[in-house]
Amino acid sequence: MVSYKFFAYICVLAGTLLSLPIAAQTISTQADMHARIKEVYDFSPSKITAEQRERKSAEMDSFWKEINSHKESDLPLLKKELQDDSNPAFFFADGSGLLLSLSQSAEDEVLVARCLARINFDDFQSRQYLYEVHGLATKGIDVTAAAFHMLDDPKFEVYLPEHGAYRLDQAACLLELFFHYLKESGCRLP
Repeated sequence: MVSYKFFAYICVLAGTLLSLPIAAQTISTQADMHARIKEVYDFSPSKITAEQRERKSAEMDSFWKEINSHKESDLPLLKKELQDDSNPAFFFADGSGLLLSLSQSAEDEVLVARCLARINFDDFQSRQYLYEVHGLATKGIDVTAAAFHMLDDPKFEVYLPEHGAYRLDQAACLLELFFHYLKESGCRLP
């Protein structure tokens, strides 16, 4: 017969083992990176439950930690994947954010602008989208494709709570994104 102490010991041991962090997977080749992206980003946040989103969020956090801890070897692999149209749509949103967190080079910012033009608006907040694209535009990055991507969503609008919940419709968002181009070209605005 199993004693109570032995059973308690097994429960404590099992709980300890289950609470240990799972070691990050090692990404050593482009094929490994591609497979990992397919595994981590095989979902659409708007189409899963809150519980599933929590699990996926933990997986994405682990992926970000892996890339951050092996930046020199993993960053070139990440950039190549951000150019691969076969990757899941949500990867372009999250992966481009990861790239921006690691690099501020103009070349990488151009890649991020291209990625933002591929995202699914059901899975990305319009306000965040406007801010990210606007941030790139103010640095002189060509955001034309990302700006016109807003027209793919007829409901695209942004509320600015810091300005009394001011509402920007699609036209106002486009003007905001292209304003710096107009100003640089010498166009006189009223």
